[in-house]
Amino acid sequence: MQSEDETTQANALAALGKIASNYPDAAEPIVDELVTVLDADAKRVRNNAVGLLADFAQEHPSVVIEYADQIAARLEDNNIHARVNAAITLQRAGEADPAAIRTQQEHLESALEDPSPEV
Repeated sequence: MQSEDETTQANALAALGKIASNYPDAAEPIVDELVTVLDADAKRVRNNAVGLLADFAQEHPSVVIEYADQIAARLEDNNIHARVNAAITLQRAGEADPAAIRTQQEHLESALEDPSPEV
C-alpha cells in the first residue's frame, strides 16, 4: 500500500478491500496506514482508499469516524468516485454517531451542491 508505484498501490488497496469484505476485523489494524494514502497523487489510490474506508465503516464506524476530517476533505476531490466514496463513508459512520459527523457540517453543505447526484 505504501509503494511508490500507483498501480501497485491501487491493486494492494483493492486486494485489502476483498479481504476486508470477508473479514472486516482484519482491516482494523491498517486503518491508520490507510488514512495516509487519502492524499495520494493518484486518483485511483485516493478512490480505493476512501472506498475501503466506506466498506470498513459498515462494520466499524467508531474506528472510521476518528478520521472524519480527512474523509470529509475527499468531498472536494477532483475525482467523482472519491467524492462519492467519501459521502458514503461519512453517511455510514454518521449513522452510528451523528454527533461526530456534525463537525463536518461545512463540508457536507458544500457537497450538497456537487454536480453529481451520487454525492
